[in-house]
This record gives sequence, C-alpha cells and structure tokens, in this order.
Amino acid sequence: MPYETPAGTAQVQVKRDDGTISNTVTVSVVAHAPRLLPQVYNQDNTQNSATNATKRGDTIVIYAFGLGPTNPSVVSGAPAPGDPLAQVADPLFVSFGDSLFGANVTPAFAGLTPTFAGVYQINVVVPDAVPNGPVNLSVGYSETRSNAITIYVQ
Repeated sequence: MPYETPAGTAQVQVKRDDGTISNTVTVSVVAHAPRLLPQVYNQDNTQNSATNATKRGDTIVIYAFGLGPTNPSVVSGAPAPGDPLAQVADPLFVSFGDSLFGANVTPAFAGLTPTFAGVYQINVVVPDAVPNGPVNLSVGYSETRSNAITIYVQ
C-alpha cells in the first residue's frame, strides 16, 4: 500500500504487465500494520540463530514492513534517504517475551532502511531482563502489534 494512502477505506485494482485488470475491491487502511521478517541480525552483523545467539546489552537489527509514516516522509517506491534518516513518526515499542511477563523497550532507531524502498529497520538493545534461550519478539504501537518471531539469547 503506498505511504500516501490515508487511513480509512480505499479501492484497490491490480493491472498486470499484459494489460489485464482485476476487479476492484474495497480494503480497510490503517496507520500501522507491522510485520516482521524472520531474519534478525546480531551486533556483529551475523544472523541470529540457536547456534549464534545474541547477548544481553548488544544491539540487534530487525527488519519489518508496515510501520507507517516517517519523518521526513518518503515518496512511495523511492529509496529511503540516508541523511537525514526517515524515522517512524509514531512511538514504537519492542517486546521481548510474552505480553504479560515480557520486557517492552523503545528502540534506538526505527525507520526506513537507507537505500531500500518500503523496508523498515529497527535497532534495539537486548535488555538485561531477557532470559537465555529462545525468546519471542514482536513490535507494536498502542493500537496494534506485529507477528512474533523467535530470537536467541545467551
């Protein structure tokens, strides 16, 4: 969905390269629809896994879609700038663990990944309260939360 599409309802129609046009459907558009990619990167830029866990106090990098508007705003389909960085406009939190007993933290950075179109990056420090082993991780806003992915902590 283009960044410029306002919240509410929108008419969507798909046009293929061969000129074929789909039927029109009405969809609900919300300000945030966060979805995390399953790959998380440790502070040393290696992929987080059961055999390559991160440490508490280290910064991990998470990639996502659907985090909403940024400041400065970026035109749909255009690569994100590197200077200034296009940071998410609304406060975002990262949850380590489940919603009842997890640690919620504010990321060091959340915004569009420079030189990519539509891909968000979240840099967050793993808090001391996170236990060893597999940990569920999600991100969210006051009104919505992303899918959960698993990271590994040692």
